[in-house]
Amino acid sequence: MLTLETSEDQHARLRAADEPAFQTPALSFDAPGGPVVAICGLCGGAGASTLAYTLAAATATRSIQPVFACETSGVTGGLALYARTQPRLSLSEASNQLAAGISPDELVVSSPEGVRVLGSAAQLTDRCNANGAARILDEAQAAAGLVVLDCGIASREIDRQALSAASHVLWVIPATASGVARGACALERLGESVDGPQALVARLDRNEDTVAVSRLAELAARWSVEVILFPHVRDIAEALVEEAIDEAQVALEAIAAVLRQ
Repeated sequence: MLTLETSEDQHARLRAADEPAFQTPALSFDAPGGPVVAICGLCGGAGASTLAYTLAAATATRSIQPVFACETSGVTGGLALYARTQPRLSLSEASNQLAAGISPDELVVSSPEGVRVLGSAAQLTDRCNANGAARILDEAQAAAGLVVLDCGIASREIDRQALSAASHVLWVIPATASGVARGACALERLGESVDGPQALVARLDRNEDTVAVSRLAELAARWSVEVILFPHVRDIAEALVEEAIDEAQVALEAIAAVLRQ
């Protein structure tokens, strides 16, 4: 059994037993063994890491069960940046240690919002033991109300493994003409390998592109998936995450509804 709780998590759990919970029912995931959602950008700069951490933080502060978040390939370290954490290991490094019979230390660190950031250190290695990764994600799901996987643009095998293993997938795309065109090509390549409920999350710019939104609807109809418009939010590396959660409340609740399917 892996250690998936930090000392901060233990203290928070003890405090929570004596304090009223801050819950928004639509965003709370209160049963262990909850959904595993893979978030994949359909082009570079789509905003997969922003969505992944905003969703994880929103649900972590409103759920009884822990919420885990993991950047699967760890290429950019964006998830850890937004979580304001410094993970010691990447998912690949932890998976390879397990395959070698070594139990990885400090696999999880806690963010200020209470998200358990799992193996998300930035790294460049392509080698990742598939069985080790599957074990880590399986044990995280068993302990969690929700597991959020930041799969970047699925450029590495571990990202695509996570997409295939997830119970739900959110495809992230900019709501621009070029974003829709690039995203449509990526979805053709990646969509066939995914089962389970999916949604297309379109990241709006400050100026809404009505032509792009219309094309998004056509793309979603072709793949029989729901479109969720995600508003422009401030960079959560610099702004308060709770402000982004408030601004994106409607979109986050729509995503949570997909995750309950």
